[in-house]
Amino acid sequence: IGRQERIRKSLKRLSSLESTRCFNYNPNSSNVEESSLEHSEVIDIFSKLLVEKKSFRKILVNKFPILFLDEAQDTYEKIIDALVQTQIEFHSQFVIGLFGDNMQRIFTNNKKDLSKFIPENWKRPEKIENWRCPKRVVTLINKVRFDADKFQQESKVNHNGFARCLIVDTNKPNLDKLLVEDEICKIMGEITNDDKWNIRSEIKTLILEHHMAATRSGFHKFYKPLYDSALRSKLSAADTQSLRFLVGTFCEFIKSVQSKNDFNIIKILRNSSDIFLDFSTVEDQLSYLKNIRDKKNELFDLLMDSNNSIKIILNYIYQTNLLNIPSLLVQALVLDNYAVDTDSSSSELIAYSQALDAKIDQLFKYASYIDGTSAFDTHQGVKGLQFERVMAILDDDEAGGFLFNYDKFLGIKSLSDSDKNNEAQGDDNALSRTRRLFYVICSRAEKSLAVVCYTKNSELLKGKLIEKEWFDESEIHLI
Repeated sequence: IGRQERIRKSLKRLSSLESTRCFNYNPNSSNVEESSLEHSEVIDIFSKLLVEKKSFRKILVNKFPILFLDEAQDTYEKIIDALVQTQIEFHSQFVIGLFGDNMQRIFTNNKKDLSKFIPENWKRPEKIENWRCPKRVVTLINKVRFDADKFQQESKVNHNGFARCLIVDTNKPNLDKLLVEDEICKIMGEITNDDKWNIRSEIKTLILEHHMAATRSGFHKFYKPLYDSALRSKLSAADTQSLRFLVGTFCEFIKSVQSKNDFNIIKILRNSSDIFLDFSTVEDQLSYLKNIRDKKNELFDLLMDSNNSIKIILNYIYQTNLLNIPSLLVQALVLDNYAVDTDSSSSELIAYSQALDAKIDQLFKYASYIDGTSAFDTHQGVKGLQFERVMAILDDDEAGGFLFNYDKFLGIKSLSDSDKNNEAQGDDNALSRTRRLFYVICSRAEKSLAVVCYTKNSELLKGKLIEKEWFDESEIHLI
């Protein structure tokens, strides 16, 4: 069903290209028209035009003779290639400034050896001043970084700050990680004499995988079906039309109804619904508006019952035409009415149907998580951000990933033959990726940093950390 629907939509979209004169793009929108462009499509189109069309390159150079590109180390490779070639061609007219830190490269679609790729005549200024991290944290990240590229920074912050490593023995029976992390907050509060360590909203807890945050933040039932499907890579930024609708238009509408914000309700209906599309032709406009008001009031009553699922609320909105809902979500709503053949049905469709069975508050918690207002975030998601108090969770067993491995990086697990070969050949590997990620999370702390390591080898890990001179014995706490 899902595959047939995607084919139908793609064919319809292709057939409309000849008559489309204008495309709509908004990275935070859930546009559903054939003329809407996804973010990845904009990247592809821009790169292709820049490489193949000299007139397009001239337009760029004339309009933006000086172009600054932030987070260059994580910019799409095709974008870097196209821009550098344009600069070479128009070297006397076009200046590019690439800003970034190769040690903070965390994505896989970027230019691996950016410093080697750019022309030799480009200037390479270095910024050694660190105005974010206190001296103790800068000492730690300099140690972490040294074996990678020898680059060292100087803290310009006028206080020493705190960095502690808290090692949790996972051999203990019935280990409750949430209780352990609450206890660690109390320990950090005593060490730093900072009462805000006892307020979870004042601490940014960094976890390796999003599903770890879903469990801790209470949106696991909504998140797990999507995480277990092909949508996993899209979840960190709600990077699908359906997810953008749910965390954007849908959440805003529900909150407006709950707070009885009629002004915002009308605004959303005008922008994201067809309910007012032909309003000028309606004969009895007063009755029409009263009907909309009654639908809104019925929705309010539904929302008063906290046990109602996202699916029940969304289905009511669909039946009453209050909002334009992406077609995949519409299919997910009706999927329960048919026998599900997992071989022929889209895994995404099934995942959405299961996720919508979660309660509405789980969607709000997920939305809070991805927009950065939650107390939790991922190691990868905080690059460029800063927080006064940081708790970094290192837990390979719970993360269950393969791209990063803290046990190998910290020296308490042997390297595989593949790891050794990649290291010998200078290729990216689990160690180099994990080193960069660890550098990123430690360098977020403005005042104090707690590195929490879950391991079965507490004493071995403690010895390795002292051997590396990352922490001294008084800064390591065994739990």
